[in-house]
Amino acid sequence: MHDDTTEAPVPGGPLAVGGLHPLAWVFILLALADLVWFIVNAGSAQMTSLTDYAFYGLQILPAVAAVLFPAALLARHPDAATRMPVLLLGTSLFALVQLLLILATPLAPSFEAATPTTDDVPFVAMAELYNGLTLAVAALGLAFIARGLSLARQFEDRVGAWIDWVVPLATAFAAVFGIVGATRLELGASVPPIVSIYIGSSVLLGILRVAAWAYLLASTVRGALAGEEPSTGWRLAAWGAGIVLFALLLVNLVGLIEVPEAWIIDAYQWTVVIAYALGHLFLLVGFTLGLPSLDPVDDDDIEFADYDEDNDEGFEETEDDFEDDPA
Repeated sequence: MHDDTTEAPVPGGPLAVGGLHPLAWVFILLALADLVWFIVNAGSAQMTSLTDYAFYGLQILPAVAAVLFPAALLARHPDAATRMPVLLLGTSLFALVQLLLILATPLAPSFEAATPTTDDVPFVAMAELYNGLTLAVAALGLAFIARGLSLARQFEDRVGAWIDWVVPLATAFAAVFGIVGATRLELGASVPPIVSIYIGSSVLLGILRVAAWAYLLASTVRGALAGEEPSTGWRLAAWGAGIVLFALLLVNLVGLIEVPEAWIIDAYQWTVVIAYALGHLFLLVGFTLGLPSLDPVDDDDIEFADYDEDNDEGFEETEDDFEDDPA
C-alpha cells in the first residue's frame, strides 16, 4: 500500500544541507564574506569613539541584510525557483549588487589605468560605468522583487486609487531634483560629450532607483491592505520600502539645500543611515516570516469573508440560501 506519511524531498536534492536549499547557503556565505570585508576595511584608526563604530555598523547592516534576502526566501520557500521565479531572481540580483560593490575596490586600479583622468574628464570613466551598471542591477532587482510579490498575491486590491500615484509622484520628484541639481553644476563653456553622458546617466539612474523603491512600496502596500499572508510580513515590507524611499527623497532634497549648521548635517546623516538600516532590516524580517505565503486559500473563506450583514447588499439572501441548502 502507498505510504502517505512519506515526506516530500527538500528541493535541492542531496545537495540540501540542514534542510536548506544549496543556493540559500551560497547567499549566507556571501553575507558572511561581505561582513568580513566590511570589518577588515573598517579603518578603525579613523574611528575614535563609540558613535563612529555605531555609525559604521548601521552602514553595514543594509548591505548584509540585502545579501540575505534570497537566503530567507529560500529558507521559507525552498521551491521558490519554480513557484516564484521572478521574486527569487529579484532578490538574487539585489544581493549580487553587494558583490559588485566589493569587486569595485580591487578593480579600481585597472579602471584607472584603462581610462585615466584628464583636465577635460575629471573622473575615471570605466569606474563610473561600473558604478552605473551596479545601480542599474540594483534597480532591476528591486523591480523584480516588487513584480514577484504582486504575482504571488491571492486577493484583489482593497485600496483606493491613491496608490496608483505613488510611483509617478516619486519618479517626478526625483526627476525634478535630479535635473535641477545637474543644471547647477559649473561645467564651463565647452563640455566633452562623455561628461554630458555621465551627468545624464547619473540623473537617470537616480530616477530609476527612486522609481524602483516606489514600485516596491506600492506593491507591498497593496498586498498588506488586501489581507495577504503573512500579514506581519507584508506590513513590515511596506514599512521597509517606505522608510528607504523617505531616505532617498531626503537625499535628493538636501542635495540642493545649503545647510550651514553642522548639527543639522549630522542629524541628516544619522537619519538617512538609520532609515536605510531599518528599511532593509524590515524587508529581511518580512522574508524570514514567510513573505509571500503561497498556501492555498479556502474558497468558502473567500466567498463569505467580506460579507457584512449591516452594510453588504444581499447578505441576508445569501445567508438564507446557505441555511436552506448547506450542501
